[in-house]
Amino acid sequence: MDSSSFFNDLENLNAVDIEPPFFHGQEDCEPKITEVIEDLELEIVENLNTTEIEQLTDLLDSAIDNELNSQTDAIPELEELFNKSDNANDNANDNNNNKKEVIFKTPIQTIVGGDNKENIYNDIFNAETNEDNKEEQSTLEETKEPDTKEEEITKPQEKSLEEQYTEYIGEHGKPNILFATISDTGSVSVGYNQSVIQLCINFTKLNIDYDFITIQNEHILSRAKNCIIAKVLSEQKYTHLMFIDTNLTFSWNNILELLMKNKEISGGVIPKRTINWDKVKQNVIKNNDIENAHLYAKSMNYDFDPVIYKKESESGEELQQINNDNGLIEVNTLDSHFMLLKRSALELMVDKLGIMLKFNNTYQEYNQEEIKEHFYAFFEKERTDQEYIEEDANFSKRWKKCKGQLWVYLMANINSSFYSSNVGSLYLSITS
Repeated sequence: MDSSSFFNDLENLNAVDIEPPFFHGQEDCEPKITEVIEDLELEIVENLNTTEIEQLTDLLDSAIDNELNSQTDAIPELEELFNKSDNANDNANDNNNNKKEVIFKTPIQTIVGGDNKENIYNDIFNAETNEDNKEEQSTLEETKEPDTKEEEITKPQEKSLEEQYTEYIGEHGKPNILFATISDTGSVSVGYNQSVIQLCINFTKLNIDYDFITIQNEHILSRAKNCIIAKVLSEQKYTHLMFIDTNLTFSWNNILELLMKNKEISGGVIPKRTINWDKVKQNVIKNNDIENAHLYAKSMNYDFDPVIYKKESESGEELQQINNDNGLIEVNTLDSHFMLLKRSALELMVDKLGIMLKFNNTYQEYNQEEIKEHFYAFFEKERTDQEYIEEDANFSKRWKKCKGQLWVYLMANINSSFYSSNVGSLYLSITS
C-alpha cells in the first residue's frame, strides 16, 4: 500500500459472511456435574407387614450410614427379610423371571443431568456458604420425612463477558469502534498482529461493530491523529475511537473492559524502553524467588501520574488521596499509545475549543471532501516559556480545560517491543 491511500478501512472484517460461533464467555470454566444417577424405581413390597417394612428400612439406613450397603448379605436379619420379600413377589409374579428389584424410599437427592442445561449443585454448596447453620441443617436432615421431590440448588455465577456486554448494550446502546494505528514505516510487530487477530475473532463473536484505519509512512504523528479524529467526527456511526500503537501486544479483553467502564477517555500505560536496573536489584532483594516475568514487569518505568487530592482530616492533618473507580485511576496525563475515546468527548472538545483549534488541512494525502470540515488541532506540540509539551501531553491538557477526566486501567497488561542496544561481555558472563 503506498502513502497516497492512507485509509485502510477493513469494514469487511466484521466477517458478516462467516457464521460466528456463539460466545459463551466463561461458561467453559464453570463447574459442571457430569455424574447422572439412574432413575430410581421407588416401590414398597406389598406382601410385607408394617413392622417388617420398618425393620427393613431401619437396617438399610444403618447399612448406608456405615458405608456397608455393599455388604448387605453379611447381615442375617436383613438377608432373611430380603429372602421373604423375594418369595412373596415370586408367588405374585410368576412371569417375572424370578427377578425383583426392591428399593425403599430414602432421603436421596437426585442429580439432574443429560439435556438439562441449568447448573444443578448439591448440598455441599449450601454447607460451604452457611457455616453457622451447618450443625442445625445436619440434625434436620436426619429427622425429616423422606422427600421424593427433586431439589435443585443453583450456585450464583460470576457474569460472563457476554452477559456484561449485553447489560452494557441495554444501558448505553450498541457501540461502533474505529481502531486506529499509525505506522511511520508501514510495519507492525508480531505481537500486534496476533493481538489484532484475536480482537477481530472475539469482537465478531460478540457482534460488536468495528472498523480499522491505518496510516503508514507518516512521520508527523500529531497530524495523523488529528486526521483520524476528523474521520470519526465526519461519520456519525462511530461511537468510540481507539488508538493502538504498532509495537504493542495487548488483550482484547482489556479493550472490552475499558469499553464497559464507560469513561470519556481512558486507556492503559505501556512500559518504557529500558529496564530500571535499580528496581531489579530492589525486587530481587525483597524476593529472591520472584518469577522472571514478574521481575521484568516490576523493573520497568511507566508514565503514571495520578491526580492527588488533598483532604484535611478531623485532627487537622493533611491527607493525600487518589481517585480510584473500580480499578480505574484518575491521572493528569494519558498517552495515546493505548487510548479509548468516546465520541462525546471529541464533540465536547469541538464545542469548547473548536473555535481556537480549527484549521484548514493542506496536506494532500488527507485531502478528502467528507472530512475537510472536521480538522482540529487537538494533538499538537506546544512550546511555552517553561517547557516544551509533546502532543499527547498537550491533548491531555486541552481535555482538562474542558473539565474532563483521564483514567488509567490498572489491570490492562500491555507489552511493548523496541529496538535496543544489548551490552555484552562474554568474560563477565562466565566469571563470578
